[in-house]
Amino acid sequence: MLDIAVMHLPGSCANTRSGCDWTDFGIGSKSADGDVRWCCSQDAVELGLCDGGDKYGRLIVNNTQFTGSHRFVEIPPTGQISDEIRYGKIEEPNDSGRYVVIFANCNDEGREVLVTGATVWKSKHGYLPGELYEFMYFYIIVTLIYFGLMAAFALSMNAYAASRIPLEKWILGTIIMGLLETFFRTGSFFVWNEDGTNLMIAVYIGVFMGVLKCGISRCLIVMVSLGWGVVRDTLGPTLPKIVALGIFYVGTSSVTEFMTVIAVEDVQTLSLEEEDELFDVVEILSFVVFVVDVIFVLWILDALNSTMEYLESMNQTRKLMRYLRFRCIFLFAILFSVVWVVFDLVDSYDEDGILEEQHEWIVLAAKELNYLFLLIGIAVLWWPNPTAREYAYVMELPSLAEGDGENELELTGVVPSALDEYDDHGMNGNGLHSDFDKEFK
Repeated sequence: MLDIAVMHLPGSCANTRSGCDWTDFGIGSKSADGDVRWCCSQDAVELGLCDGGDKYGRLIVNNTQFTGSHRFVEIPPTGQISDEIRYGKIEEPNDSGRYVVIFANCNDEGREVLVTGATVWKSKHGYLPGELYEFMYFYIIVTLIYFGLMAAFALSMNAYAASRIPLEKWILGTIIMGLLETFFRTGSFFVWNEDGTNLMIAVYIGVFMGVLKCGISRCLIVMVSLGWGVVRDTLGPTLPKIVALGIFYVGTSSVTEFMTVIAVEDVQTLSLEEEDELFDVVEILSFVVFVVDVIFVLWILDALNSTMEYLESMNQTRKLMRYLRFRCIFLFAILFSVVWVVFDLVDSYDEDGILEEQHEWIVLAAKELNYLFLLIGIAVLWWPNPTAREYAYVMELPSLAEGDGENELELTGVVPSALDEYDDHGMNGNGLHSDFDKEFK
């Protein structure tokens, strides 16, 4: 007999690192000395853990404690088994939580049994696992937010095409990558919930779009921090360096994410040795990605400080105010990330866990919201407007009349970037004297 049992594990033990003791729920039996036996064998009979008889060679199930479903499939003692043997549909009450299916071939004197095929799980909402169901609706909402942000930003770019600056294209590209990521992730969850099959092509596209989004956004923040579109109209030789670091990040992070997906999806086909080797490589690549992230953060902070010092020295109060706001947004995003990483570690190593298993998706959702907050902040600060192009070429001058804050002079000629310098004779790289490299309005 091949025994099959299905039971619900209560959250009081299922959500802990120690797990549940199945003997407390009627599966298996434990002696006073702590010896556990799952099958009614001769050894278990001698220990007094089962009665033998017709229960000999079967899974030990204590009917007074066991509240799940238990059935068996009869295996012929001789001959080939040509037809499929199905154990049928097992229905459980509408209790949310973790369930476990147990297959047991307890007859040591019987035949070896090879069980192949698949177990299909379906909740009342569909095939999607319970811990991902609410996550699907979260992605639907985020997808709509990305779509609305993309539409509004693109329409504004089109309306003010004459004053468009290159930075706006990078911002729009990042928004589109975020939209594609959440769209494909939502689509894979929806198909999984309806058909019971995880559409892996949508999963891989969503993962790649997410990595590409993160790579582009990191490059974008470096560009903004260097003053592109505010202090300078071009990044010169710095731009290839930014792009190269971004490409390296995308490549390394993509391999890491894809290998993680493979390890999770193909866990039943991988040997223990192959799985260990795979996770060893993932750990090394994750460390490399972390180092690249640190380089980006340090570069961004250093560039921000340099740009803000330049604006302050040139008395560019309005531009400086924009960068002060941007720095507040960026520092808040970093602080939130650090706090949330600490929370995730505490939740992972806490015996009882802070979040219930069906709410673990909140950890990933918070990271997505933090990223969306930073992206929206940058988009709002550099939103397309009719004076966007002039803004990169305008230098604010102090008021002529003391106390008259409205009377300002602005320069509409090309403004030297933070790295441009004049020589000893007052000439810059364009051959123009510092006194004439400007136009008044």
